[in-house]
Amino acid sequence: RCEALTHYDGPAASVAGTLLFSSFVVTVIMSSSSFISRTKSLAEEPPWRHNGFWFLGGVVPCLIVVIVFLLVVTVLQVSSVVVVAKVLPWYYFLLWVVSCGVCLGICEFVKGKDRFHERRAVRLRRLQFETRLGMWSPKA
Repeated sequence: RCEALTHYDGPAASVAGTLLFSSFVVTVIMSSSSFISRTKSLAEEPPWRHNGFWFLGGVVPCLIVVIVFLLVVTVLQVSSVVVVAKVLPWYYFLLWVVSCGVCLGICEFVKGKDRFHERRAVRLRRLQFETRLGMWSPKA
């Protein structure tokens, strides 16, 4: 290990790993749900508009995160969540929340680029079809 991380042992390492994994899980769920309508923005086509189970899909991962966090507290035999929260610096929890928003922003940017390429491909296919159709049409 590097010298800077030698003092992070015990609860700090376990809680940091658990928070990192839960952040990964929530970020993957959010980014995959944002691509359901492929090139449409989340503002144009929210995923919960056509399917009412998105509330359940948002609550279940949050409950899983809370359960895993409580299991870590129980397994490590730490007396309270406040003690575990004091083990890590404040910016670690802030990064957990901000990383989801950053990921959604990147997903929206990628969808914008994908939308541009898709529209260009549709225009090219239309041009090729109309050109071939024009070759065989009767000349007036």
